[in-house]
Amino acid sequence: MAKTPEKPMIIATAAPLTTALRVLVVGAGGNGARVLPPLMQMLRPGDTVSIIDHDIVEDRNLVRQHFVERDIGRPKALVLAERYQRPSIPITAFAQRLHSTTVMPVIADLPSMRTPCATVVIGCVDNWEARAHIESTVRRFLTSPKAWIA
Repeated sequence: MAKTPEKPMIIATAAPLTTALRVLVVGAGGNGARVLPPLMQMLRPGDTVSIIDHDIVEDRNLVRQHFVERDIGRPKALVLAERYQRPSIPITAFAQRLHSTTVMPVIADLPSMRTPCATVVIGCVDNWEARAHIESTVRRFLTSPKAWIA
């Protein structure tokens, strides 16, 4: 059984951000699909978003998730990245699980890794085991200023 992760660290500040934000949304199902629209409205030009989810859209997802019939059979992360793409805020989709063996290529491929930025990881997964994995991944692999929300 997975260990219950500590409470997420949430950083709030009244000072304006002076660097770009790198946002990694883990999970593109019911939660991730609802987080992305307002997130994209809040971000600024130069910020980046990456979505990681291994799942594909199925007909049973149409009832409560932000998908339509033409999305069936396609990777959820890719569908959402295409849907919410903006010219000034690039979105990268990774159709895979976030795992210790796959996280380094994901992090290395993030467009903003080449510039100073703050990292925010938003966990949109539906089980404690996945949340615990996100926590260990954030602590182990991300060294820039970071916050994660689960």
